[in-house]
Amino acid sequence: MNIFLRCFALLSFALSLYSAAAGTWSDTFSQGILAAEWSEDTNAFWISNNALYGESANPVAESPLYILQVGNNWSNYVVSCSINLLSPNTRVCTKGALVLRRFGNEGYVFALHEPTQTIELYRLSNHEMLLSRAASIRYKQWYKVRAELQGDSLSLWVDDAFIGTVTDSRSPAGAVGIAVQDAEAVVFDDFSVTGTAIPNNDASPLSSWYDEFSGDFLAAQYHGDTADFSLTNKTLRGISISGPLTVGPLNTLEIGNNWSNFLISSSINLVRPQLRKCSKGALILRHSGDDGYVFALHEPTQTIELYRLSNHEMLFSKTFSIKYTNWYHIQAEVHSDTISLWMNQFFLGQVRDNRIPTGSAGVAVQDAEVLFDDLSIRVPNPGEPRAFQLWSSAPHDGKLQFALAQGAMVMSGQWYLELSHDLKTWQRITPFSPGNVSAFAQTAPSPADARPHYYRAALVEE
Repeated sequence: MNIFLRCFALLSFALSLYSAAAGTWSDTFSQGILAAEWSEDTNAFWISNNALYGESANPVAESPLYILQVGNNWSNYVVSCSINLLSPNTRVCTKGALVLRRFGNEGYVFALHEPTQTIELYRLSNHEMLLSRAASIRYKQWYKVRAELQGDSLSLWVDDAFIGTVTDSRSPAGAVGIAVQDAEAVVFDDFSVTGTAIPNNDASPLSSWYDEFSGDFLAAQYHGDTADFSLTNKTLRGISISGPLTVGPLNTLEIGNNWSNFLISSSINLVRPQLRKCSKGALILRHSGDDGYVFALHEPTQTIELYRLSNHEMLFSKTFSIKYTNWYHIQAEVHSDTISLWMNQFFLGQVRDNRIPTGSAGVAVQDAEVLFDDLSIRVPNPGEPRAFQLWSSAPHDGKLQFALAQGAMVMSGQWYLELSHDLKTWQRITPFSPGNVSAFAQTAPSPADARPHYYRAALVEE
């Protein structure tokens, strides 16, 4: 967001100045229901698509300021949240806001006010304006707002641009939260409060992510080259523009920052090339700093590749027919130092590399226009069988024969056939023996045993 302001000299108390005893209360709204700590106008807010939505929309009368708050005596802290004014109501008082030090009718409202195109701080009780700055505020655009409160000093930022500092001692402590007014929908995400007296709520790290790109805007959790990606016709469109002689950059859209062992998949469609020298759609794995892995469909060379991001070291390459406007589904399993690759459910191969242990994950485009759909990232559950299919034959002479999907035997360790009658406890029956193409195991269930028989393949690693 471009905010045109005069320069202000500022001596800010930075987050790093808090003592080691500082706590953080945060909510990424990824649990599906409101956390129990939230209070006040809870009926005006709901969670959808990993974000919090708020509504305040009376058709004629002035819409109220609905508030969702947490805490009750918080004073000195840093609070931040991403806010997206999705849809107005009467467009008279349309705003999304942070609420600071609310106690009864008193407190402060730090608001993005679209009808007046201003960023404001005003008193909750009587609407006394304490600060107002002109700014370009647009619908369906994310803004990150941040307030730092220390004593009687309130300092404000939007998208890391300093807005100003207000000195006021009338509201020394209270609840903190978010607010919506005169809008059919305002979306909030990544709410966080950090301070010396703030309790930790032990927000769990991101363990899964799914996006079918059916909304109106990119989720606030995405980072990277967000300006080069947009939603169109319920898909994600990525673009990397090349010049007459220069190849366009590898533009990435990523989620999280500490994925280590995970499964990631997405459907990819290379719509059209630019120079057609490096035209690719790809998955990004464990991106940290300048390094990471790129699992790419490379149309000019008709290859599927896995390479290092930092130096383009080729770790895997396989010839594959890749055509423009066709959809392909690719999947990678990243486990410790092993990366396993699939295309359209067909196992491609494995790579061992331990130089990048963790990082962000997502999608990428270079020298092309590419569509993505059904992006899925998740951490496997403990004890979950690895992503290889188990095939079985029809009973013959009282025996059942099982085969692992091609590629399973390149894993380190030993595969076993296991049996369960209740899907809770499993009994190891026999190991799989290597075959010419895959691995096989067989068993002869007793005809007298009328219980259900469930089979699975389990890998015991070396």
